[in-house]
Amino acid sequence: MKAQHKRFEVGDISIIPINDGTLITPTPPQVRGEDLPDFEVHKSYIPGDGLFYSDLGAFLVRSGDQLVLLDAGLGPAVGHDGTYCGASQPEELLREYDQQWRNFGRDEEFVRMRRANLPRTIVKHGNLERNLRAVGVTPEEITDVVLSHLHCDHMGWCTKDGASFFPNADIWVHAHDVDHFLGDRELNEIGMKVQFGVEGTKHRMKAALGQLKLWESDTNVAPGIDLRHMPGHTPGSSIAVISSAGQRAMMLGDVIHCPLELTDDQFSMMADINPALAHETKLRLLRELEDSDIHVASTHFPGMRFGRLLSSEVPNKRKFIFS
Repeated sequence: MKAQHKRFEVGDISIIPINDGTLITPTPPQVRGEDLPDFEVHKSYIPGDGLFYSDLGAFLVRSGDQLVLLDAGLGPAVGHDGTYCGASQPEELLREYDQQWRNFGRDEEFVRMRRANLPRTIVKHGNLERNLRAVGVTPEEITDVVLSHLHCDHMGWCTKDGASFFPNADIWVHAHDVDHFLGDRELNEIGMKVQFGVEGTKHRMKAALGQLKLWESDTNVAPGIDLRHMPGHTPGSSIAVISSAGQRAMMLGDVIHCPLELTDDQFSMMADINPALAHETKLRLLRELEDSDIHVASTHFPGMRFGRLLSSEVPNKRKFIFS
């Protein structure tokens, strides 16, 4: 396997990262090990300036007659110029945001920390359509959209201006996420609204509901593209496995947000709906990846680049190298 410019090759299959934007947050307090020799690889997104940088976007894969988009970014920039800060929300909404963290069992110190971090939490997005067209692809040509889960920063371009953005595509979503996010009960997504500035998932997916293709058991989407259910981050969280000519790569969704989650057993982004199950799922994935020839990436990885996981002499830690 080799990376060539932004395109990544897995056997005969090309994977093209399509950037939608960037999420900038204060460095999570649980980040450890900055002084370890192996931490150098993480400085592309934890540079030591007090901020943590996460890409937003999707992966484009052509397989036979199908043109598949893995995840769908945060979506069009609505009501602002593509740059958003949650601290700009009305105080009444911010108080609801505080209360949601309390409802999740967080103490007052955590609630104060999250509120204090909002002025330095910046989202820049809305670039996916332009970047998709830049590689010669129109939304109408996409045959399949695979959503690793239904958080707002992975399904955002399924609709635009109240209409389906990929009108000819099947939209693959695990049934457990459809039940959780799009079912009859009212889901409180105030945290996503404050952090990302977008409406709830149910509202944003409405125009594309007729295109949903639900799956439960691990399934095949196109030649060389398989989906695996890996719950914990959300009930239906999944990864995509690309296989061709004896080579494999995995798109990890939010099962793994960043390389640090691969290299440090104790690091977590604190965004998992079921933290215990998410941790168990991650450990199972790490055992499969460590010292294998499988290349991995996530839409949140810096530059959406691929890399490999290697063993380390440090207990409970591993090395990550970009491809």
